[in-house]
Amino acid sequence: MITRDPHTFGGRPKCRSPWTSLLGEPAWRSFLLGVLLACGAGCNTPALRPLQRTYKVVDPTIVVQGPQVRELGVGTEYGVVFLGRSAQSGEVDVTAWYGDGPSIEAALVESLGGGVYLASTEIRVPSVVLDFGKLEPGTEVLIRGRRGSDVWTCEGKVRAHPDVEGLLLTAGEGFVDSEDQIGAGVYLRGPNGQEDEGLRLVGLLSGALEIDEGGAPRRYLTAVGAQDLWRLTAWHRDLSHKRRWVYREDIL
Repeated sequence: MITRDPHTFGGRPKCRSPWTSLLGEPAWRSFLLGVLLACGAGCNTPALRPLQRTYKVVDPTIVVQGPQVRELGVGTEYGVVFLGRSAQSGEVDVTAWYGDGPSIEAALVESLGGGVYLASTEIRVPSVVLDFGKLEPGTEVLIRGRRGSDVWTCEGKVRAHPDVEGLLLTAGEGFVDSEDQIGAGVYLRGPNGQEDEGLRLVGLLSGALEIDEGGAPRRYLTAVGAQDLWRLTAWHRDLSHKRRWVYREDIL
């Protein structure tokens, strides 16, 4: 474990610039402000503008790679939540996508109970907030998964059936029906209805189910919802004392 001085950023020793001694503290601050303003006026070039959009293209979908099996998870403020199909203890590799591409990180797996698992990484991964509100039948949701560098999304609806407990869904066009998509996130859209901003996680896809309805089978998707995801908040009771994330130059 690396311990850092809480009074310095990143544990680095504080330094005093020689310019401060020559110019004095107020003059030094004015000089520095002038330099920053001059740079800001002269650096508004097209080559630098993409950096302003870097954090808008990150994806909370995380690929969790166990010893033999791969599945999906979702980044949250608590860590990467997933369903434990790839691993239920020990270490796994997780792949997160940032503005400049994927990054593979080692993570430690913790079991939260109820079939929910948490992978804790050293760095902060792209994340979304959790929503524990009740989902009424007919509520529209967004299902989002990933295969390699390709992200897929489809519309879905919350359904209800008297013989089924838990979160039941139907998926629209574009759904990728594959075992490696278990753990794909189920979201409520943000206020503006956008797919990349304001998403709220309400579940993780866990499988499929066929129910005979009047002699004709109907296929549904099942998901682990709020009744189990609440374990994240109960497990990390010390979140008010937030850990210091490690910031690295290779992660924008």
